[in-house]
Amino acid sequence: MDTLLVTGRGAHIKKKKEVLCIVQKDAASPEKKETIISPLDLNMIILSGDLSITSGALRLLASHDVGVVVMDGYGRPFGHFLPLQKGMIIENVERQRDMPPKKALRAAQEICRCACRNKAALLQAVGRSMNIDFSAEVEGIRREIKNIDRAADPRVLFGFEGAATKIYFSGFRRAIPPEFGFTGRNHHPPRDAINALLSYGYGILYSRIRRAVVTAGLSPYYGVHHMSYKKQEALVYDLIEEFRQPVIDRVVLTAVHQGRIRPDQFSCTPEGCIIDPHAKKAYASAIMKRLHTEYSYMDGKERFSRIIERQARYYAGFVNGKHEYRAFLYR
Repeated sequence: MDTLLVTGRGAHIKKKKEVLCIVQKDAASPEKKETIISPLDLNMIILSGDLSITSGALRLLASHDVGVVVMDGYGRPFGHFLPLQKGMIIENVERQRDMPPKKALRAAQEICRCACRNKAALLQAVGRSMNIDFSAEVEGIRREIKNIDRAADPRVLFGFEGAATKIYFSGFRRAIPPEFGFTGRNHHPPRDAINALLSYGYGILYSRIRRAVVTAGLSPYYGVHHMSYKKQEALVYDLIEEFRQPVIDRVVLTAVHQGRIRPDQFSCTPEGCIIDPHAKKAYASAIMKRLHTEYSYMDGKERFSRIIERQARYYAGFVNGKHEYRAFLYR
């Protein structure tokens, strides 16, 4: 066991001799259930929900170089407890921070390349189902992929990826019913219903990526593509690029074309566009369903939520020199 997740209201973690004792109420009986875990089996323990841990348990974990991640009720990490001595998490952070430039460039190219391929793949799938010819947009994205492959400086990747994104949204716009008033992607504040959906969906996805990054023992602040994002979570911004189209953009297109989301469910002013609570709940539910949808991945099929977790751990292996990084490809 590498990572232990403890969740549930009222759980209590304490030291019992030289092992961890987790005390939880058994749902099937009024008795409390005790689980014994050796710290020798752990690299990290994740605490989620309204529970408690004793200082003795924390000292035991620290003495075995086990990091502790604390999450809020929504599953968002908000704090770390790290041993004073150098453990797995600190070593990962140092390797992320000190990654050789050529290694970082290869990973940044891979992330950009696959993000662009995922954009082209979604346009092609939508084109087939809606009988729209996206061949010009797909070809334009492929040209930018060739530029990404030839890039010798990570700073120029933003330009190529940005050009591909602009081409992608010019095609995406043609797949949106005109009554939604979508003319292109904008960020803060969203000026129309579709941008409001995209921004809200990306926010949900961001929290999933961040959780996966932290639970993989990585720092969210050291990325390879968004490395210039000072004081921002660059690695989260990196890895989210692989999942925007297959998870969020796909849900948006499906929701608007099936009538699950309507233009009259938004309040749009010059200050921004707000989704009404009923539509927001339905949209969030559709995203959760998509995250639990299985898709082809590596040696079989996995839920998208699980793929995100595995990609973060795969990136951790890349950081530690086990293999080159391979981004998630949507086919």
